[in-house]
Amino acid sequence: MNKFKSHKKYKFTRVVFLIILIFTFLFLIMITNKFSENLVEVTQMMVKENLTNSLSNNFKLSILEKYDIDDLIDVKYGNNNELSDVTFKMNDAYNLASEICNELVINGFTYESDLINIIEENDHDIIVGIPTFYYLENPILSNIGPTFIVKLNYIRDFLYEIKAVVKTYGINSLHVELYLNLKISSRIYFYSSKDISNDFNILISSKIINGKIPSFYGNVYEKNSGFLNV
Repeated sequence: MNKFKSHKKYKFTRVVFLIILIFTFLFLIMITNKFSENLVEVTQMMVKENLTNSLSNNFKLSILEKYDIDDLIDVKYGNNNELSDVTFKMNDAYNLASEICNELVINGFTYESDLINIIEENDHDIIVGIPTFYYLENPILSNIGPTFIVKLNYIRDFLYEIKAVVKTYGINSLHVELYLNLKISSRIYFYSSKDISNDFNILISSKIINGKIPSFYGNVYEKNSGFLNV
């Protein structure tokens, strides 16, 4: 009789243990999925903030002032001093984009947060530790539980294009604005890889020139060089 009771108790204990194990496993899957869902959002925020700070603080004076509109585009005229086309000097544009890309790599990745820690960093990859419940945005609850290790390929691709915007400016005058459009992609490695992209539009230079925009363009003429990889 005692032997039967002991066997029954053992079976009950095993069932309870299996139930706890299954629920624990399901809970871990739920937490991991929730973590993964929010990982892209928080990483994109980190990358966007870092790139924005680097672009605004590090190269404006040292790089952009080297380039004038005349270094990067040619404005062509047709009859009656009317604008006929804008062509791009892509060699100089490539040099400008390359300087910016190199500056971003040199300045590296920095991010200040009470929750997210940079564990390791080199020219291309950053290893960060992110708490399991960071998405709760609660200083106490967010630090509960283990920390996930996430790899970030900070600058995976660096695409650029030049955009010219020409607007009518008074009588027989044109206002030319030149923009550098950047598309910087990064890749997150967790259980699987995920690509994220950030776009930036930087005014390089502006200038008033003589000329008129043909009536069929309206008051604005725009032209893009198309994206190229640095």
